Amino acid sequence: MIGVQEVKSKNIFRVEGPQGSKVFNINKLGKKMAKFQANEYAQELNQAIEFKQTGHFYAKYNLMEAVEKFAEDFARLNRAKSSLPRYMNELRRIVGTKENPSKFADMPIKAFKLADVDKIEDYLQETGHTRKSAHRSLKSLKYVFKICVKHSWLKLNPMTEWRWDSGTDNADTAIAAEGEVVIPERWELDMLLNVKEERWRLFFLLAATTGMRSSELCGLAWSNIDFGNNKIYVLQQRDQDNILTTRLKTKNSNRWIPLLAQTKAALLDYAKKHGVPLGSNEDPTENVTVRHDLVFKTEQQCKKDGSVWNEGGKSISKQKVNQVFNNYKARLISAGGNYLKKAKGMHSLRHYYASKLIEANKKKEISLLELSKFMGHHSYNFTLSVYGHLIKDQEAEQRVVKDLSATFDLS
Repeated sequence: MIGVQEVKSKNIFRVEGPQGSKVFNINKLGKKMAKFQANEYAQELNQAIEFKQTGHFYAKYNLMEAVEKFAEDFARLNRAKSSLPRYMNELRRIVGTKENPSKFADMPIKAFKLADVDKIEDYLQETGHTRKSAHRSLKSLKYVFKICVKHSWLKLNPMTEWRWDSGTDNADTAIAAEGEVVIPERWELDMLLNVKEERWRLFFLLAATTGMRSSELCGLAWSNIDFGNNKIYVLQQRDQDNILTTRLKTKNSNRWIPLLAQTKAALLDYAKKHGVPLGSNEDPTENVTVRHDLVFKTEQQCKKDGSVWNEGGKSISKQKVNQVFNNYKARLISAGGNYLKKAKGMHSLRHYYASKLIEANKKKEISLLELSKFMGHHSYNFTLSVYGHLIKDQEAEQRVVKDLSATFDLS
């Protein structure tokens, strides 16, 4: 067992290891801190010897090498491969490139302290990056350290306790109140539901009456719709690589949504018109696999088959959805659709659905937990953070004002 030696003549604490000694200067650190750091070092060294990992213990990996290891490991992570360039772009803001490294590239990862996060944030903002991009880069760096711990390059992630301070001005409810959650007017929605192309009318109708995300609608299969029990099961989506997958955005994204009468009628009419063979009403959750009997598939595939129905059809990409929506949105703007002019895209129809669920909640037709469930949010608190300004009961607030006015009556 390797221990700590106090060498009074040199005013140091010394730890003798298999590859030389390390000293901790009492004059520089103070006796208490020097002894503490020496004991910590000795403990880590003993653990490395016990688990035969002294090679990693003595290796002096820097941030650049850690980022490179992260890139190597990415293929084994449960992440879409197409997101690696985004991660690397965010990390290069911190370490630079081999040809043009930043001042942090050579920083030993074992010397990294939580205080260094502030230095990196200051550096990023000094070099012209926004707080939002700095936040993304630091989140990616925290992930890099997690990989370092996995490979025993580090004992602990130095950014474990790091939390981004978004500030009160950036709270979700504040953003929502300032216009991020934009809900289309009913007449604007009616215009979308009367566009020329039949499948896009159906696509917009489903978005507005189910709240499904574009990626979920692109992956919607006929066999995941239970017409008998009036339920749509969200069990797959088209991911960032434009591949059908049962891996959804969050655990709670895997859900069922009420199939409303108007939407059910539109789907059945669409299926009948195009000869879609609807199967039995078996529960699709009993065997969750990728299904290819898609409700929406590419225009090229439709022309090839001469019909919208083909069991092996190719799904529409989210990029195509956004392109089509923006084309129709431009027409709405010219017609005076100011709300859609502010909206970023298809997500405004999801907000419309949420607003209708909130109305139903205020009428005691559904609970707040059901509201969150139908939206597929990862938690009820997230629903409140986004839509809290709509959920508030104005009448109840006014009753509170009235009651307090009577309590504080000084006349």
